[in-house]
Amino acid sequence: MNDLANIYTTHLSEMCLKYPTYHTASPGERDRANYIERTFRSYGLKTRRETYAVRGWDFHSFSFYDVTAGKDVPFAVCQYFSGPANFEGKLLVVTPEQVCNMETCNVEGQVIFLTGDLGTFENGDFAEKMEVMGAVGVIYAQTDPFVGYPHTKISRSPYINSIGTCVVSPLGAGYLSANLDHVYRFQIDAAPYDTVSDNIVAYIEGDDSKVVFGAHYDSAPLLQGAGDNASGTAMLLEMARLMKDKSCGHTLEFVAFTAEEYCECPPARGAKGSNAYLDAHQDKNIACFINFDDYCVSPLFSKTELGVGHIEKLPEINWPLPPSAPILCSDDVPFFYRGVPVIFIAQRKKINVVHTEQDTIDFIDFDNMACITEKYVDIATQLLQKL
Repeated sequence: MNDLANIYTTHLSEMCLKYPTYHTASPGERDRANYIERTFRSYGLKTRRETYAVRGWDFHSFSFYDVTAGKDVPFAVCQYFSGPANFEGKLLVVTPEQVCNMETCNVEGQVIFLTGDLGTFENGDFAEKMEVMGAVGVIYAQTDPFVGYPHTKISRSPYINSIGTCVVSPLGAGYLSANLDHVYRFQIDAAPYDTVSDNIVAYIEGDDSKVVFGAHYDSAPLLQGAGDNASGTAMLLEMARLMKDKSCGHTLEFVAFTAEEYCECPPARGAKGSNAYLDAHQDKNIACFINFDDYCVSPLFSKTELGVGHIEKLPEINWPLPPSAPILCSDDVPFFYRGVPVIFIAQRKKINVVHTEQDTIDFIDFDNMACITEKYVDIATQLLQKL
C-alpha cells in the first residue's frame, strides 16, 4: 500500500503543478491528457483519443475593487465561462424572491448583486437572461456557511458570451451587504469560445461484454484540482495497471473524460465527456461502469460510501463495503440514466475544499487513496470473474 501511495504522490505532482488551471480545453488540461496517454502506454495498453465539440474558456484577469474604501472586495472569484466586464458604479441588488419579476427591471449596463444561490443550473439561466437584458455582470452570493473560500463554478453556463460573472463567499457577501452604498470597479478579461476536447481511452480487447472504468481529468477553473479530479484520474491510471491482466477475456476500457465540470441540462448534469463517449458507443454492450472522482480528505473527516446503481443487473459478489443507493453526482450520471450498472466509492466530507483554491495536493490523503483503490480492485476482480 505504501508503494501505491508513493505512486499517487508522483501522479498528482505531475498533473497539478505545471499550470494554474486545468479546465476543459485549457493548456493545463491538454498537458494532463498527454501525461495520461503516456502513462497508459507505459503500462502496456493501447490508446486512442475521441474528440468532440466543447465550449472553451480563455481567462486572463479578474478584479473586484471597492473604490470608495480603496481596497479589493474579499473572498471573490471569477466564474467559469464568464464573459468580459468593465464597470464602475453602485451594484444593483436583487434578492432570490425578485428573480421571477426581472422582466420589469431595467438592468441595462448594470452589475447585479444576487443575494442568494439559486442552484447551479438556475444561476446559469439567470446569467443568460441578464445578458439578453443588457446587464454587464452578475455577482452571486455563495450562502453555504461551511465554505470559507469562494467556489469557481457556482455559475458555469457555457452559453453566455458577453456578461461577466463572479461569486463572493459568505464573508465576501457580508462585506458587500454592509457597504451597498459604495462604488465598485468590476473588471474581467475572459471569454468563452467554441473548440474541441478529447476523451483518452486505454483498452484491452476481449469479448462483447465490456467493463468501463472512468474518471474526469478536467478540473474546475483557476485551481489545481488535486482532489477533483487529479486524484480520481490517478486512481484510473493505477486501476489500468492493476487490472490489465485480470480481464477474464472481457473487453476493458479505461476512459479519462473531459468536461465533467461543464454545466449541461439534466440528466447530463455536467458530464459532457462521458455523454460524448456514450453517444459514440451506444451500440456496445457495457456491462458495468466504475467511476473515480474526488478522493482527498483523510478518513478522520470523511466517510467512505459505496454507491451502486442497477445492482440487480450485476452478478452477486462479496462487496467490501455495504452497497447503498447510487451516488449520481459525476460521470456515473449518464451511464445510470442509460441503464448501465454504475459503481462509485465516494467520500462524504466534513471538510470540503472542492471547487475552491484550497483543492491542492496539501489536502490529499494518499494512503486513503491506496486503501480505496484496493476496494475497487476487489470489486472489479470479482465482477470480471462472474460476468
